[in-house]
Amino acid sequence: IGGDFISTLNDAEGNICVIIADVEGHGISASLVTGVLKSAFSFLAPVYGNRPGLFMTHLNKHLCKMLNRLYATCYYAYINVKDNTVSFAKAGHHHPLFWRSAEKRFESIEVPGPLLGLLESAEYGTETYDLTPGDKILFFTDGIIEERGGDSEMFGIGRLENIFEYAIAENIQPLIDYLIVELNRYILKNTYEDDITILLYEFNEPVI
Repeated sequence: IGGDFISTLNDAEGNICVIIADVEGHGISASLVTGVLKSAFSFLAPVYGNRPGLFMTHLNKHLCKMLNRLYATCYYAYINVKDNTVSFAKAGHHHPLFWRSAEKRFESIEVPGPLLGLLESAEYGTETYDLTPGDKILFFTDGIIEERGGDSEMFGIGRLENIFEYAIAENIQPLIDYLIVELNRYILKNTYEDDITILLYEFNEPVI
């Protein structure tokens, strides 16, 4: 029973709400937190989804009230298909890799935020960025970057960035399949110590 989950939905205007979370631990307790977060996403996103910081604030309050001392990292994104923007809120989770096609570099996302379930009064911020054709956003949980190779060194964010950038430069498709192949090559197996969850958004055409 894993503690990773990812979910998406479209709001009434067709904009995209994306959530990815990694619950502390495994087993029944992790499954309980996952269930609470999934349920809360379904009823909070239609109300607060276009305000990611406020959405995360309500999600945290809900988790604190429903389950005591059970924590999760979480990342939320709202993709506005009319304005061509993406807005982020973070709760102790790794930032996604946000590739800027025009500049051929990764965007540095600055939005802060503590773990979910840590403090009921916690508040979360929002950062908004423009989207342009060719931009890519890779969401992931820490399972992939904490896998270890034969020398016990972690796969790491730097290696993930390098492989991601190389795949983009060489136009390797499907990109996620390539990332998994390279991960397996590094750890010399195709089984993992932790859950691995990845989602890629590619904005290859103007968002309308």
